[in-house]
This record gives sequence, structure tokens and C-alpha cells, in this order.
Amino acid sequence: ISLRSLVCNRNIKYIDGEDPDEQRAARTVNWTAFDIGIISSFRRLRSLEIDEGAPLNGRYNFLFNFPLLKILRIEGSSFDSKLINLKCDLGMLSGVPMLEVFSCSDKLGDCLTGNINSLRVLKGTLEEVEIYDCHEIQGNFMDLADFPRLKELHLEDTAVTGDIREIGEKDFLALEYLVLPDGVYGGKGYEFQNISDAADVAKAVYSIKKQRPSLLLEDWYGRLSSHSPDWYDDWFERAPLHICLVEAGSRLGYQWESVNNQSCEVIWLDPEPERESSDYEEYIEQLDHIEKRVYFRGFFEPPTEEEYNMLYCFVRRS
Repeated sequence: ISLRSLVCNRNIKYIDGEDPDEQRAARTVNWTAFDIGIISSFRRLRSLEIDEGAPLNGRYNFLFNFPLLKILRIEGSSFDSKLINLKCDLGMLSGVPMLEVFSCSDKLGDCLTGNINSLRVLKGTLEEVEIYDCHEIQGNFMDLADFPRLKELHLEDTAVTGDIREIGEKDFLALEYLVLPDGVYGGKGYEFQNISDAADVAKAVYSIKKQRPSLLLEDWYGRLSSHSPDWYDDWFERAPLHICLVEAGSRLGYQWESVNNQSCEVIWLDPEPERESSDYEEYIEQLDHIEKRVYFRGFFEPPTEEEYNMLYCFVRRS
């Protein structure tokens, strides 16, 4: 079942739930309201999707009470679509004990609340957890470390915390895909205070990749804090003040790069593979592609502000 926008008429809605937004309820008091409570009679429901255009307002406990539900996806409010005002909490998922896939995105950040520790009631079933742009979600991601079937974990833009250095060999045994928020040490977009801190952050992420070679850390990067004494303003966004992982064959390293992908030299954390190794040709091919992206030749970390300005003055003159 999918709850979507009621596009046939602009002045219709689903009946308000518990604890609705009072202003919205008053504004729509004369609208035609449809009672979606009938959904609760579908006790064998396996999949439920709630679209951002669904005109909901408040808390609907019956939407989280299906004994056989396996897939639940919620697309919360966006800045372009403010029809939905659904209120829900991770604790409500105790009513869907067979859930395998849970996805919730909310660009306004306040649709979903709770602590990810509440997901432990689903330890034996969850395979995919995708919670992003949900700023009220808290907890430590390691609370899910012993979930035996968890393959995908995406917690970007949440208030979840933790430290990837705590991931041990017996944690997240089934994990194939991982995106952690910047509040986690080593998470995507993690901010460090000094250029000298970058090596430890990169090595922490490197250790996870070496431990789990097939684990996908999608678009991972770390960044120098704008409050750092090493940071400087750059109107053209060419200063290499972010770090990213670099992979060529089986060889891993990291490099500093700008928002516009202008990079420093690679700092390799693995030795070069032997010429006789099976992935050497792949390594050389990927290495060539990486080298072509290096803009700051001879720099293995960001140039100072003075060096950066001198470099660009030289480029503009030449």
C-alpha cells in the first residue's frame, strides 16, 4: 500500500491523527477528510510507503501496527512539499516485529524522532536501515553492531554519534553499505580541527576498509573545520580543505582535495602492488586516472593561505 498525494482536489486530506499541528488543523478544518483507519484491517500487509505528498497531520499509531510488515518507507516533508505533517517515533516500530527494511528521509528534519537503540526490538529481522535528514534521531550507531542480518546502514544528517574505531571484527558481520553522520568520529563529513588531525581520521577509515574490503563507504570525506587555525576563506572553492579515500586496485590511501575536485598528491597507506600481482594492471590504470586529477603538484597537504594565493596569482598571470 502506498499513501500518496490526493491530487484530484486541493481541499481534501486524510483525517487528522493524534497531536496534530493545530495551525494546520485549523487551516484545513473545512476540507473533506478521508479516514485511513481502514488500513488497520489489512493485518497481512507486507509493504507500506508514505509519500511526502500524503496530506497527513499528527500521529497515526495504527500505521505502525502490522504483524507481518516487512518494508516501511517514509518520505517526510521537504521545502517544496509541506503537505505532510506526520509525527512518528522509532519506538513505534515495536508494532512491526517482522520488519526487514526501514527507510525515512525528512528534509525538514522533524518528522521522525527517537533513539536508534529502539531498533533493537528488530535485531533479528532488520536488513536495511536508511534514516537521513532526520535531525532528531539520536543514539550511538554501535547499538546496532550485533544485528546479524543488517546489510545497509545509512544515517547521514542525523544526530547519531559514535566512533568507527570501535568497530571490531565481530561487529556488523553482514554489512555491505555504510554511511555514518558527521557526528561520528570518521563519519561522512566529519570535521577535524587541524590539518595534522587528518592522518588519524583517514587511518581510522582505512582500517575499516582493510578489515572489510567489500564494504561500500559511499562518497566518504572528512573536512577541516572552518574554525580551525589552519582554515582560510576561498571564494573559488579551489582550496584543498577536504580529505577523501583513494583506491587503486588493492592499494588504499587518501588525499586532500577541494570542493571542485582539485587534489593534492596522494598519501598512500599501502605499498605498491608487485608487478606480478593479479591486480597490477588494474592498479596502473586507476593510478593514471588519479594522477591526472592532481592539481597541487608537490603538495601532500593543503598549501598555506600565502602559498595558495601565490599559486593562483601565478596561474592567472600565465
